[in-house]
Amino acid sequence: MLPKLSEEYAKGQTKAFTRTFNNALRQTLFVILPIAAMILVLRLPLVRLAYGVGEFDWWATVITSWCLALLAISIVAQSGVAIVLRAFYAIHETKLPLIATFVSIVVNILLGYYFTNFFSHYWDWRPILAQIVSQISYIDTRTFIQVVGSFLQDAFRWMQTRNLSDAAVGGLAFGLSVSFLAEFFVAAYLLQKKIRVFSWKQSYKPLLKIIANTTIMLISMYYVFKLSDFNLDTTRTVSVVGVTVITSLYGTLVYLVGAKVLKIRELDIVTEKFTHVMSPLISIFKSIKLNGKRKA
Repeated sequence: MLPKLSEEYAKGQTKAFTRTFNNALRQTLFVILPIAAMILVLRLPLVRLAYGVGEFDWWATVITSWCLALLAISIVAQSGVAIVLRAFYAIHETKLPLIATFVSIVVNILLGYYFTNFFSHYWDWRPILAQIVSQISYIDTRTFIQVVGSFLQDAFRWMQTRNLSDAAVGGLAFGLSVSFLAEFFVAAYLLQKKIRVFSWKQSYKPLLKIIANTTIMLISMYYVFKLSDFNLDTTRTVSVVGVTVITSLYGTLVYLVGAKVLKIRELDIVTEKFTHVMSPLISIFKSIKLNGKRKA
């Protein structure tokens, strides 16, 4: 990508530069978003398969998988940052990326500090949100503001003090992910100010379709994962592998079908590239099969 962008910018081919940039960004996110979704859904079995032996107990598995889910967000952001930074370097701009990186460092330090404190008190948001929903379901607007205000006060107090829970490590993962998101959005904003690369037709609309398709995949994968988890004995490694494979294959199928239905053209591009990469291997298998028939 970088040599092509550099050549197009040097020749003053702004439209070609924009097209190359958006193609690279869309193709990257088309591949990375479903991978992040799979990690998010399959975080527990993945951690169990990698570390769930010996003294690595269930609580360690839960905390590690939770951190993995938070870090899955950063995979998408880091991929976007890599594309945007190459666009900056192609136009010989190095100061603006430095600003985005500086913002990312500041956000990482601040959130790393405050959220390690917060998660050391309480790391599971679901009971808190369930309590808030149950309270606001039968109250008026004034009481709603009081409930939300009380929650924010508690959260701010938790951010200021450190407790004993080792779930605090999740704050480091969360801070890192959000810092990469901040770097991506700041860098993208500065790039747009420098040279107009984002547009509704080439950027926002295709990316929204990819995000929508990934969301459908994520939700459907979650229910398949839960169904498989309930019906298989996941105390055994074979069952854990089975849950992971079944959910992954189903998610991949849903994503590919959704991309076809939504007419996401990156599907054809990625499929073509994958076929090109795999063509030597396919040729080898065909030759082996042909030789086998001749011998027979």
